[in-house]
Amino acid sequence: MPYFYYRATNFAGETVSGIIEATDKSEAIEKLSSISLVPERVIRIPSFIYFLIKHIFSAPPYMSPRELIDFLKSVGIGIKAGIPLLELLISIQEEMTSRRAKAAVREIIQTLSAGGTFSQALKKLKFVPSIVIAFAEIGEETGNLADNLIFASQRLEFIETVKSQVKSASIYPIISFTVVMASLFVWIYFVIPKVSVFLYSLGLELPVYTLFLLNLSKKREIILYYFLGIFGGILISYFLLKFITKKFGKGHILVYLKDKIKMKIPILGKFIKEYNLFLLASFMSSLLRSGCSIERMFSILRSVIDNAVFYRAINEINERVNKGESLTEAFRNAKIFPPFFLRYMAVGEKTGTLDEQLEIVAQFYKEKLDRILSTLPKLIEPIMIALIGIITLSMIMAVFYPIYSQIGKILGKGGF
Repeated sequence: MPYFYYRATNFAGETVSGIIEATDKSEAIEKLSSISLVPERVIRIPSFIYFLIKHIFSAPPYMSPRELIDFLKSVGIGIKAGIPLLELLISIQEEMTSRRAKAAVREIIQTLSAGGTFSQALKKLKFVPSIVIAFAEIGEETGNLADNLIFASQRLEFIETVKSQVKSASIYPIISFTVVMASLFVWIYFVIPKVSVFLYSLGLELPVYTLFLLNLSKKREIILYYFLGIFGGILISYFLLKFITKKFGKGHILVYLKDKIKMKIPILGKFIKEYNLFLLASFMSSLLRSGCSIERMFSILRSVIDNAVFYRAINEINERVNKGESLTEAFRNAKIFPPFFLRYMAVGEKTGTLDEQLEIVAQFYKEKLDRILSTLPKLIEPIMIALIGIITLSMIMAVFYPIYSQIGKILGKGGF
């Protein structure tokens, strides 16, 4: 289909320009008029020029998580206020400062102008999470697009808050670990080799831990190779698992084992489990409230949950439900859901208020996650301080204790 460059005036009296797809110039003018633009100039351009503009000279469409949250919230509130969708999107696009975000909204406008739906427009944008697209689709089907977009923005906001807090909590231990490793490297490579000459010259009977450090410094090159090998192995494993996840999906056995091991780690494992329980309860509640069928709900949940252990559990639950088991029984047989989760689910199934009961569960886990995230830095800080102190003190004692011991003996013999 041909492309047309246009310059037009919007409803605010401002001049805007862009490219639109249409069969001919008349259709291009009609499409511009349908989105409240008054065309001043419409010129057909060759396809290769459109390609150059879109893929080389223009910023590729993208929104950061924060921009996407604000965008969804603005669209939801605007629709609730009764503003026509196209007019609303044009207004939002003009307010955006990021070129890439503007390009993303422009693509949505073009899809809508060509007769597509809002959810279809979101599908064309690779950065939009599948859960947002699902909420948009259900909202369009049920007439609750505004509420669904606002809800999706709220859930994304909480998820981003969790990620941000986890990153903040991780900074201190990462820096501390780096400092410890750097200090160990300096001691083993530079300090101990020089001190060892002096210690051996004294002819002392050295403590076991001092001998251990001295022997360690002699083999420092071998240790460095081992360290680099381990570090390289971890990096290769990380990227290999990412490749396997992308190529074969979350159902691959290696991805499953990796996530299962992570869930066994103290503190981290508990956090991962409760985070995924929150996601499941939250999304199940909202999807059921929106009128989503059970089969479709499981399909959406599979695309949303990144943890392979929960992903496998969802598949098993879906199969059991299809065979006639109740939802509660199917979840119980998965054997990873706690009694609290199952109890509220059972009440919801019996009373026909499953969406309400799951929302209670979601709020419960949300509050638990908030508490964990608020106390996490307080838990990590003393552990890291103690670890740094123990390592530093051990190094100092191993090197200087024999020296001070010998000085003490000399002073003692001299009558002091």
